[in-house]
Amino acid sequence: TIRPVMMVLGSQEANCLVELKNSRGDRATVEISTDSMTELGPFKKVLLSKGNFLFDEATKPFHFIRMQRWLFDNIRHCYPLTTLGWNERGQFYAWANGLSLPDGSFKPVDEYGIVEQGDHKFFLPAYSSVHVNHPGDDSGNGYENMRSFALDRVGQAPTLREWSELFVQVHGTNGMVGVAFYLACLYRSRIFQLFDVFPLLNLFGPPGLGKSFMAISLAAMFGEPRKPFNLHEGTDVGLFRRIAQKRDAVEVLEEFNNMIHPKRFQALKNFYDGSGREKGQKTTDNRTTTTRVETGIVMVGQQQPTQDAAMFSRVISLNFGPRDFSPEQVSNARRLKAIEGTGVLSRLTAGLLQHREVVCQQFLTTYDAMAARLRDAVPAGAPRNVSPRLVKNNAILLATFDIISQREELSFSLEDLYQVITRTMVNQLYSIAQEDDLAGWWDQIDFAISKNDLRYDHEIHVEMESMLDADYATDAGTKKRAYNWGSAARKVLYLHMNVAYQIYSQNLRKTGRDNGMPRSSIQHYLRGSEAYLGEKAKKIGGKTRRVYCFDLSKLPFDLETSDERYRHQMPGLPDVPPSRNSSSGSSDEDLPY
Repeated sequence: TIRPVMMVLGSQEANCLVELKNSRGDRATVEISTDSMTELGPFKKVLLSKGNFLFDEATKPFHFIRMQRWLFDNIRHCYPLTTLGWNERGQFYAWANGLSLPDGSFKPVDEYGIVEQGDHKFFLPAYSSVHVNHPGDDSGNGYENMRSFALDRVGQAPTLREWSELFVQVHGTNGMVGVAFYLACLYRSRIFQLFDVFPLLNLFGPPGLGKSFMAISLAAMFGEPRKPFNLHEGTDVGLFRRIAQKRDAVEVLEEFNNMIHPKRFQALKNFYDGSGREKGQKTTDNRTTTTRVETGIVMVGQQQPTQDAAMFSRVISLNFGPRDFSPEQVSNARRLKAIEGTGVLSRLTAGLLQHREVVCQQFLTTYDAMAARLRDAVPAGAPRNVSPRLVKNNAILLATFDIISQREELSFSLEDLYQVITRTMVNQLYSIAQEDDLAGWWDQIDFAISKNDLRYDHEIHVEMESMLDADYATDAGTKKRAYNWGSAARKVLYLHMNVAYQIYSQNLRKTGRDNGMPRSSIQHYLRGSEAYLGEKAKKIGGKTRRVYCFDLSKLPFDLETSDERYRHQMPGLPDVPPSRNSSSGSSDEDLPY
């Protein structure tokens, strides 16, 4: 026998849920596309894939037509929810296992994944018996990522104050910004309506300092922890599908660096504007569909997005620097991770839905006040072309926190958050300016090398190195640093800074501009750049000079090694330039920078 359960009416396709029972008493719930129900042959094929569900040998096509008519006369209709999170039309928050309403109530799905709200029924496939009752492990059911996005209804959740206190104890002041970002993500769709943008959160720093932990902690507010999407290994289709599955939630993208494919880098920039992936439909006209970005994005990696200043200004960037973890912090981290593993923190998210209306009503006024405070915090002389965007990004977080903190008890105040956000925003502002200035510096150096103003084996030297010892200088002091790259040798640029700076200033004056950045600023910016390896005394062109050392792979241009250049310019001569074997002593150019 066959019993109709529900017809799922999607905008692109429709499927029927039916219950099957054979003469032996075997049962199965099947989801069948309407394409497979147009003829007897395809329909029989679907049924056979579920087991011993056979038609009688006397079955004729007209019997199938009668069954079709009876099935569609008696089946009820529902609508698929393919995006979890806030549903503006229905005024509910969709989890994989049901719907949360602003009044605090929860409507769970039935065994078929169907839930009724208002005048409509909705289909949530992740917990439907069609997909969860298969005992085999030959493949996933395609809903693993969505199944974890579920509201816990059993465990005991901490209060918002208890959670935020533990979160900040574990993640430090960066945790304050993380809490504010989480709160803003809950109302992202409303914020995006007002500004047409929503910031990304970028967590960067060396390995092992808690970046991924904090990112996963934020995602754990929406159910059991999920494995982040890997920006280097995942496909474009996988990325955009994962982003499109949620609205007003958090998605984590890990392994960001400035060397990812340009198309993916551009996609991350577009996420700020809510733009996703556009693709053509299989129609005879020019219609396209666009995968929208409607969830908060957390990027995790060892680098800031400095490849493009426009991208850098689209993120709120938090630095995870070296720090020692006390036994208490380790214990707190374990306790937080244990709580996150249960999925109970989703109950805090459901509880915050009650404030959605007031957030929508008060957001713009509160935002204007927060933005005015932040603008006053931007130092005079800061680059104005990027500061408005950074002000907007951070004011969004402050405004959301201000509204919620007046209605919920949290472990830190608006003023605490303001101090942290102001400091991180100003640091990021100057980092953006630094990257712009350094790009101009390296443009001039590249030009001077091409014009032979900076000469090989005089002012510059390029060599493949498997090891390097250098004095690594920072604002805090200088320390020895040894590099051992082994078989992965690096191409190192040795640069005589005194002469390089003189030529940099001269070339700018020739073009009618000022002298460029002060020498002290160049030194500060270079020492803080990713390409900087340190400084050392090195014999170049027969003279020992104090040079800066740079990883050439991390500069915006490439150069031949000195040996390669010598062989290209002097074919047939010895492999080593004569100047490299010179035993001349040092000169009056042996000056510290």
